[in-house]
Amino acid sequence: MTQSSALDRFCLDGKTALVLGIGPAIGSAVAHGFAEAGANVVVAARSADAVDNLVETLRSRHGDVAAGLATDAGDPVALDRLLAFATERFGGIDIAFYNAFALDAGHYRTFTGYVSPLDCTEEDWSACFNLNVMAPFRLAKALVPSMKARGGGVIINNLAAAAFTPIMPAMAYAATKSALATMTTYLAKGCGPEVRFNAIAPSNIEATQRSETMRAAARAFPLARMGSPDEVVGAVLYLASPASSYVTGQVIFVDGGRVATA
Repeated sequence: MTQSSALDRFCLDGKTALVLGIGPAIGSAVAHGFAEAGANVVVAARSADAVDNLVETLRSRHGDVAAGLATDAGDPVALDRLLAFATERFGGIDIAFYNAFALDAGHYRTFTGYVSPLDCTEEDWSACFNLNVMAPFRLAKALVPSMKARGGGVIINNLAAAAFTPIMPAMAYAATKSALATMTTYLAKGCGPEVRFNAIAPSNIEATQRSETMRAAARAFPLARMGSPDEVVGAVLYLASPASSYVTGQVIFVDGGRVATA
């Protein structure tokens, strides 16, 4: 295979990609990556301003390839509205990147003092289960039939290193991300060969974790630094593209070696 033909396998021309949960870092970077690879992009997040700003930026850089809708991923009605919007705008969805999540409330106190996992509340469990498990299940259930009708598709879930190694105090978050990892393998087995399911597991990504505490912790991992959102994009584009056409049910760790060497 020549170099040019190998790179061509990362092309997403003619595809429509959904990024559900854009955030300030990974989701936005992935949306730009999809557009640069040639895909139309539909973005969604709770903040209408964040969605509008990202759509405007995508259009200014890549042309009329982007659309967005403010959406609560945990609301089944809002999710149905988003999928109808994407279908009306671009005709359907070929690729979905599920990037929405809920954290234990204690996570936000992590850097001001230790929080025990026993401080996890039933409200934490409910919020994490709905957004980290049920919402991606609803997305898969809604998309797989239409993807099969379109000839195939790809769904990529964003997990977390905490799903594979304890990172205090995010117990409900980690446990539900572990459930999402298991669900990804079940869906890969049950929805093939037309639809592929894979996941990424990032950790210590600079734009989402800027504290010096996290930077110092990252220096103990094999790559000895924080990662950047752009370093996550490569893994997602690989899983979304024909370059990974024989890959399903897998997790790619983008964590500087954190989990493998824990």
